[in-house]
Amino acid sequence: MKRIGQFEMTDGDYVMIEIDEVGGGSSVIPAGRVGEVVDQAKVHFEDALHCVLPALKRVTATLRELQPDAFEIAFGIKFNTQVGAMIAAIASEANLTVTVKWNKDMDESAHTS
Repeated sequence: MKRIGQFEMTDGDYVMIEIDEVGGGSSVIPAGRVGEVVDQAKVHFEDALHCVLPALKRVTATLRELQPDAFEIAFGIKFNTQVGAMIAAIASEANLTVTVKWNKDMDESAHTS
């Protein structure tokens, strides 16, 4: 069954996110739609996002060591009203898609000597 997670933002606004049910809920409130309920998140939306920052910073630091002209990291964020946010999984593995670009030969000086 799908749940609607209600995450409060630090400015007092709310964001509603559809989440998969993963066991016993917390403060469940009927939402008025068949098969859906609202589950009040225990953390602010911004705090939930901070859960994925350490992993993203590590990936970014590692890619910067390669000195590319550009790189792009794509990943899904899965929200849970109990624990916040996490990198979304496909089957039993987490998924990051990384694109790294160089506009010129990495070792151009070795070829011009």
